[in-house]
Amino acid sequence: MSVKASKAWYNKDMDNDRSESFVILKSKGPTFRTSGRGLWTCERRDVKIKRVEVHLCKYDWDDDAEWYGEMRVHFTKASWDISRHGLIYTDQKFERQLVAWLNETFGPGAGDVGYSEQGMQHACYVSLDIGKRGAKKYLKMHNVSP
Repeated sequence: MSVKASKAWYNKDMDNDRSESFVILKSKGPTFRTSGRGLWTCERRDVKIKRVEVHLCKYDWDDDAEWYGEMRVHFTKASWDISRHGLIYTDQKFERQLVAWLNETFGPGAGDVGYSEQGMQHACYVSLDIGKRGAKKYLKMHNVSP
């Protein structure tokens, strides 16, 4: 498993904030199955994961601020095409499999994620919010002090 730190995600409005980005899977990954019971699709199919990114941020001006972030789970277009299959967003089976894989692969806390809002979903990836426990886990994995 290769893990690479990256600064690919950057927002100029966050100049006074701290941000960290990591690619936790940069090549062929697991395959998850959708149930077809999401609000945005009826498709039951295997979805091949090809890349997983973690993007974290913290407001520097607030001493009590917690890290928060987004996980982007990229899939192959051959396995899922949103123009034909809809959004994976809200498919509970896909989310459960992802959470289990994250916890098994990276340890307890890594699966502290849940779907972000519909507007955050993309044609090539599923967007998930990273919880407090997940953020701490990924920072620790990459030796970044909170």
